Amino acid sequence: VGGQGREPREPHVIHLSVNRYATISPTDNMGSSVQDAAPDEPPYGAIWLEILSGHLVPFLGAGASIMTNPPAGSASASPPSGKRLAEILAQLSSFPSKELREREDLSKVASFYEESHDRPGLKKVLRSLFIREYHSASIHDFLADPALPPMLIITTNYDNLIEAAFQRSGRPYHLVVHATDRDDLKASVLWWKPGESAPQAFTPSVLPLKIGSCSVIYKMHGTFEPSGSYDNFVISEDDYVDFLSRMGPRSVVPAVFELHLRQSQILFLGYGLNDWN
Repeated sequence: VGGQGREPREPHVIHLSVNRYATISPTDNMGSSVQDAAPDEPPYGAIWLEILSGHLVPFLGAGASIMTNPPAGSASASPPSGKRLAEILAQLSSFPSKELREREDLSKVASFYEESHDRPGLKKVLRSLFIREYHSASIHDFLADPALPPMLIITTNYDNLIEAAFQRSGRPYHLVVHATDRDDLKASVLWWKPGESAPQAFTPSVLPLKIGSCSVIYKMHGTFEPSGSYDNFVISEDDYVDFLSRMGPRSVVPAVFELHLRQSQILFLGYGLNDWN
């Protein structure tokens, strides 16, 4: 676990490989496999069966992007964690508090940066940090493996590591992102179909996307994209208040995703227990 306010580590599930459980099916007798598992090991066999059923939704937090063993000589193998990102913004904006707890509060520090400078400046800093070429963690490569069935993958990360892993594996995917920084599209989600460079905008309740034939990457808190025209970030206190206020009767989450989530198991990876968001 890990994430905002604490130094994250790579999730346990990265040790689950496709080859290890590829021969297990929902009808198999798994007694021997279960007995071979270490006492403190997560239930990988059960997780694998949920993946095969198409009803497991990985939910990736900041810790999912942290590499355990970065390549030798790599200065910035992983994107900044929430803690590190808060410290960078605090230094750049001369954040007045010296208390560690406040300097590690990413939404508070981002709000100060935005108020003391401006929103475009904050977005420019975020883009400069996340547009760099980072190394994927093995969880990204695992989820992008062509041997796995299509799935809905949800993340609150800004980086593009999961998309890059899918591109390397040659596996197509849909990308859905909230348009939080476009006033003309603020009540919409942006949908990039596989291989397309420009998105279409839809209100969440009518997004005409079917889950099952192709994997879907749903980035709840925004992302950056190559042209910069659709960079969106949920990061400041006002961003979270605005985002959460829309999670009411007319939910900000696309209806097709809500239905799938009700029928699925959710596997949180890379979150700390203090991550209220």
